[in-house]
Amino acid sequence: MLPDKKSITFVLQLLFSMNEEPAGLPNNSFPKAMRITRKSQLDLLFSSGKSFIAYPLRVIFVKREKTEGEDLSVLVSVSKRKFKRAVKRNRIKRLLRETFRQQRHELEIALQPLPFSLDVAFLYLKSELSDYAEISQSMTKALGLLKTRMLEDGVTQTGNGK
Repeated sequence: MLPDKKSITFVLQLLFSMNEEPAGLPNNSFPKAMRITRKSQLDLLFSSGKSFIAYPLRVIFVKREKTEGEDLSVLVSVSKRKFKRAVKRNRIKRLLRETFRQQRHELEIALQPLPFSLDVAFLYLKSELSDYAEISQSMTKALGLLKTRMLEDGVTQTGNGK
């Protein structure tokens, strides 16, 4: 026995409505446009960026002129010197990206009215693997410090090519 047309239509509408995000909820994606990929961005970040430590993370950030697209660009790095095996490095990078992805919205909201964009690098410092809870806690601390530091007058560097 085949289902009738009404029941098929109902099931399809139900399935498509499940894929839509409810209004008011933030988008938790981490698109490629949000990642630091250009060498010029990377050079500016490491040459003139300000940094602080929220152990086991070192956070390096630099303000740059606001352009079309993302207000926030991110780099995640784990030292090959501390983790010889790529499997372990990739595990830590996955955890860092996931915790950032889930907690990035407060930082984005704080950045929206400001006249600059932000490039941020998260460098993992610890010599052994951490669990999700520890990384999540340090990411929360790092993002809180980053919000306060980016609003301070002490950071006036912008990436204008000079």
